[in-house]
This record gives sequence, structure tokens and C-alpha cells, in this order.
Amino acid sequence: RVSGADPESNVYASIEGPTTVAQAIDYLVEEVKIPAPLADLLHPDFYADVSAAVESGALVGEALLSGVRCRHLAFRGAAVDFQVWIAIAGAPLPKRIVITYRNEPGAPQFWANLTHWNLSPHLPDEFFMFIPPPNAKQVSFDELLGRGDAPAGIKQ
Repeated sequence: RVSGADPESNVYASIEGPTTVAQAIDYLVEEVKIPAPLADLLHPDFYADVSAAVESGALVGEALLSGVRCRHLAFRGAAVDFQVWIAIAGAPLPKRIVITYRNEPGAPQFWANLTHWNLSPHLPDEFFMFIPPPNAKQVSFDELLGRGDAPAGIKQ
């Protein structure tokens, strides 16, 4: 089940369907058209997908981010530039990611500083259960996102 809510408007959207995190992300990004710049990080085929999209890459150098020495890498694809700073000592985890959408007007960027990594979280099943706000009205995802009626072909 994929669900979302807007408590201020007291509405929610929910659909049956995707059963894995990867399928839910793909549905939200491709069908519902919700931009999710870091969604690929959660995809099981992340490395293969990113590798296929990269046209060139380089080691920019080293940098200190929040007291952590990192390697700064930069990559270029057909439409997107991607930079990542990866911790040198300890677990080689990303500390910062910058995505530049070169083909979009103004070449907007998305920045994320990644801290407090927990690679062994203990989350109860209830954490993943959606309970709509009390007395909320169910609407389509397009209505939830302020885009009016759902486009043809998207079942909600």
C-alpha cells in the first residue's frame, strides 16, 4: 500500500499495489510524478542504475565535512551532474550529495547532508502502517498534491 496525507487539509490518498520499497518508490516517482532526488539510494539496483547513467567521473579531491575527512567525487550524465562526498575513515558512507539538473531552466540543484547513519535500525512493523487522520477525506494523489483530477491511466 502507498499512502500519503495532508493533515492541514485533512485529506489523504492511498492505493493498493506496490509491495516492496523499490516498487513503491518507482510508482511514486514514475506514475504519481513526485520528485524524489535521493530515491535511487533506496533502490536495490542503485549501483547498476547509476553506473549506466554516468558518462564521466573524476576524483575532485578531499574535503572536511563536519569534522569528517571525505573524498569528493563528481560524475556527469546526459542531463544530470552528481557529486558525492564519501567518508574516508570508518564506513565509506556518503556525507553529502549534490545533484544538478543541467537541462532544467536555471540548472537547479538538490543538496543533502547525510548524518547519523543507522545501518541496523530496529523498526516495528507498525512504523510502516498508514493510519489516515481522523475524519480525513480520501482523495486521489493528484488532488492531494494540488494537481486536480488524476490523469488517465493512473488508478487510485
